[in-house]
This record gives sequence, structure tokens and C-alpha cells, in this order.
Amino acid sequence: MELIMMRNLTTAQNTVLEQIFMDYLEAGLEGLSGASGQWPILFDENIEPFSEIDFGLELAAMLEGLDRRTIPLRGEDPAPVAAVDASVVKLAETPLGPVIGLKAAVVERSDSVRISIIGPFLKLVRLNASRVSNVFTAVKDEFRLFERLVQLWVSKNVQDRIVLLDGTLTVSADRCGHLLAETLEEACRRGNMVIAFAKESNLLRGASLLQTPPDPPCIVEITDIVRKAWTGLRCLGAVYLAILSHNIYPVRAEAYPVEKGVAGFSRLLTSDVLRHGYPETLALAHLYSGFNWLDIVAARRALLTDYQPRIAEMLSPRESFLAPFERGHHEDSS
Repeated sequence: MELIMMRNLTTAQNTVLEQIFMDYLEAGLEGLSGASGQWPILFDENIEPFSEIDFGLELAAMLEGLDRRTIPLRGEDPAPVAAVDASVVKLAETPLGPVIGLKAAVVERSDSVRISIIGPFLKLVRLNASRVSNVFTAVKDEFRLFERLVQLWVSKNVQDRIVLLDGTLTVSADRCGHLLAETLEEACRRGNMVIAFAKESNLLRGASLLQTPPDPPCIVEITDIVRKAWTGLRCLGAVYLAILSHNIYPVRAEAYPVEKGVAGFSRLLTSDVLRHGYPETLALAHLYSGFNWLDIVAARRALLTDYQPRIAEMLSPRESFLAPFERGHHEDSS
């Protein structure tokens, strides 16, 4: 089965990171072959959602009374843009743990748009009762590690660009946090500016931010407040509320290097299309990193062909208990 769909992955500059990828992925389905033909695989149709580390509601409340200093932005010389996003789906359940699919996309925009897709990959997530509390946590950890590896790959292979990431630059002291710190340092060495956008945030609950929004484009730095409110977490970049176009709410965004945050947003204004204050290139990365049904069917066929498991139907206690009482979508609600 073809594992990687990306041009130039085996060039000299990528050899080291390619080895990181292959070590990670070759271990992905280890152990599943030993269970071939002996255990049922339970196919699950649900796609797992994941969220980044976000502001707590108490921080959103603190911001309601914030005497904010608005930083107006003016467009500067444009720069090439590279955006990265990734996704995960749970394809099957086995007695050894869930089998997930991982996929990422890198969208580069300068004079033209180039889209590179990494994956899909299959990985068996082994559950360790002493290490993780539930399946959701284990799958989320694997997804975050994969996404960090992709971001590190990009940081080593682009130069003098605005690199857009999905999520945040706020990390805990774990392997994924160290990988992100390495990614940011490598990006900085190569003359890149990194900006991370969060699609959702509790900051939107701050009522004062919605009542009298400043005129766009502008940003409001809240790094000091965030650092005081959080313990045990590191803000690797500067944290902003960004209002880059005429939208009804600010967007949580974080920039690195910290001293170039304002310049990074200013150059982004002339380098990318902003839809409701969100970069179009990053939206394209989100679109192309997602799994479509052909991806899912192909991945499941690979599982059935390579490992020949017995298939069992996924039982749903909820449906068993409540099906007689629930109205179907096709029924009239009147």
C-alpha cells in the first residue's frame, strides 16, 4: 500500500526527517498482523473531533474588563505562504486498540498554489491502561504527534515564508510540546514567521470583545494575561486577538518569533486572502487534509486485504435502549 503521497520526499535535505516518519509509521500496525484472522475488527463510522489547548472560561471572563491596546495593521511587502493542517479518523476497533487513519496537507501560495498531501496512513493505537485513561486520549496523543512531525518537516523545507498552523502555540511539557518548540526554532533559523490560528476558542464568550470591536485590521496582544492565568503550560509565541477583516468576532492567533508578531500579521494582509479574518490558504489545507469516503473505503479495504480479520458489527447500547423512542430524520416533527 502506498504510504506517502508527496513529491521530493527522498531528496537529500529530507532524508533525516523521512527516517523519522518511517520509524513512526512502520511501528503503526505492528502487532496487528499477529492477530490476523483471530480477532474481529469492529468498523466504526464515527469521526473523532479534537480540540487544541484553549483558554478556560475564567480567562475569557478576565478579558471582559480588559483595557486593551489595539495595534492597527498596515499591509507590508507580501511573502510566500505555507499552510499546514492534519486530520484523523477512527477506522476500526480491535481488541488491541483502535485503528486510525492519519492525513495531512501542505498548501503553498506565492505566484501559484501548490498542494501536497501526506498520507493517508494507518496506525494501530495500542492502549496502555497504566498510561492513558481512555481511547479518546490515546488517539488524540497519536494525532498530535503526527501533526507535529508534519509541521517539523515543513519548517525544515521552506524558507523566508509565512508559515500558518492550525491550533495554538501553547504547549505542555511533553514530546509534542518539545517537537513544536523545535519546529519554531527551525522555522526562525530559516527566516520564516509562524502564525497559528484557532478555529474555535472560549475567548468568544468575552462579551466586551463583541460589543465594541475595533476597526480592522488590527490585533490586541494578551500574552501577559494568558501567562498569568495558566500554570504548567508554555506560550511559545505571542498571543493575540486578531480582527483582520470585517467579521463579527476576533480570532485567537499566536505568532513566533514574538518580536516579529506585528510584522507577520502585516505581511499576511497582502500575502493571502482573508475570509472572515481567517487565511484562505489555511482553510484549503484543512479541506485537503480531511478524509473523504473514498479514503476511508480504501483504508478499510487495505485492512481487510492485508490482515484478513473477522468482521463484527459495532454494537451501540444507546441505539438498543432508545431506538424505539427516537424519531428518525425522515419523520415529520409535527
